[in-house]
Amino acid sequence: MRSLRRPSPEDLELLLIHEEPRKVMRDGCISYYGQTYRVPDEHIGRRVWTVLKGETLQIEYGKEVIACYPLKTDYLQVKNKDS
Repeated sequence: MRSLRRPSPEDLELLLIHEEPRKVMRDGCISYYGQTYRVPDEHIGRRVWTVLKGETLQIEYGKEVIACYPLKTDYLQVKNKDS
């Protein structure tokens, strides 16, 4: 009989993390799928990493989290034709 192992919460978190690099623009923002997020000005021109964990977007430089935001989902909402 084969045993089915259930993944631990830590294993699930690793499976559900999405990471991508982004370059910080001159205005101190990054773009993440059409939405902008602010980062500290000292990172302007640098390449940072976006780390999506659930509905939270972390922005990292090296191993340091430099900003953290709830994910903006405005672009996911469908507008009603009558409004």
